Amino acid sequence: MTLSEVLVSAVILAISTQTSLHSWSRITATSQRQTALQRALLQADQQLLAARRLLRRSPAAGCALSPEHLDQQLAPLLPQTPGLQRSWQQDPLAGGLWLRVAVEAGADQPPLQRRLLLTAAGLGLCSPAQA
Repeated sequence: MTLSEVLVSAVILAISTQTSLHSWSRITATSQRQTALQRALLQADQQLLAARRLLRRSPAAGCALSPEHLDQQLAPLLPQTPGLQRSWQQDPLAGGLWLRVAVEAGADQPPLQRRLLLTAAGLGLCSPAQA
């Protein structure tokens, strides 16, 4: 094998190694981002389930649901988790409130969200006839 053949093969080997390492690092970073996102979505699901459980056990304050009252009940029992944004949205058609937990998906993507519809009758605050 001549010197020029050895040099050409060394350059080809170096380029292919660099490309492989670059691809490997991108795949690893993507995998880590996906794992973190899945973990955050799991936390969002757990927040919704815990909120429903805590609100069902809380003392009744009448049939009217207000976001402020529900937030006051949840705040000491279920503190905000970093990376999750909890918000309330009134739904007059469904007769209740949507509890929305949003997770930041990335810089260039809209946040992912989980929602739970809460009604006074569903929480056991009053009978369906009163609602």
